[in-house]
Amino acid sequence: MQLQDPNCGPLDKNFFKRNKAVSKSPQYIDLREVTGRHKLEPGAYCIVPTTFYPGEEGDFLLRVYTEKPIPECRY
Repeated sequence: MQLQDPNCGPLDKNFFKRNKAVSKSPQYIDLREVTGRHKLEPGAYCIVPTTFYPGEEGDFLLRVYTEKPIPECRY
């Protein structure tokens, strides 16, 4: 989801109700590894990793590759 204000602080339930995802995995499946290629407009984004089963917790490794350099983050 794109953030209008990158310094908005913790995101609450209302944020997720009011904002739509700008990109999603092509298929939501129960696999150990999911990859995808997404074209996004420049900006600040919230990436939400999830498990396949509701209420299940898990560890995540998130890698983001870009075609162009990303300006220094200040968050």
